[in-house]
Amino acid sequence: MKKVELIFVPVPGMGHLASTVDFAKRLIHRDRRIWITILCMNWSSGAADEEYTKSLAASPPDHIQIIELPRVDPPPADMRLKSAEAYIYEFIQRYIPPVRDAVRDIVSQRQKSLSDSSTRIAGLVLDFFCSPMIDVASEFDLPSYIYLTSNASFLAFMFYLVTDDVKY
Repeated sequence: MKKVELIFVPVPGMGHLASTVDFAKRLIHRDRRIWITILCMNWSSGAADEEYTKSLAASPPDHIQIIELPRVDPPPADMRLKSAEAYIYEFIQRYIPPVRDAVRDIVSQRQKSLSDSSTRIAGLVLDFFCSPMIDVASEFDLPSYIYLTSNASFLAFMFYLVTDDVKY
């Protein structure tokens, strides 16, 4: 039975990481051949986020591997005040090299263990805000998928906007 592995890259923050882990658990529950690696960025957004990441890394759920990426220098603090979007974009840009290195390590580990029971990397699943990392997937000939963490209210609102636009 051939196993497949998905590499998830969520934006740091409790809302994104927790929903990514929950989504990963649901995928694994549907098919036990799926293995998930989650690459965690360090945001320094608060003690609760760091505590959650550390607890996941200490005892990850079954079939899930957590890799904590090294910290990068954050963008200037004044950028956050001027434009939160620009700050997040710059933060993600700074994490491209560590993500690339982690994916390279994972790919090379899987290639070393080529056998009938080896694990095939099925793709890179990126948080909506990590879309600049699509190029990393392309470098390793991996498909990339965008995962939008959101609640039902937001999705209903987005659906309403589309129907409202068509209606009027």
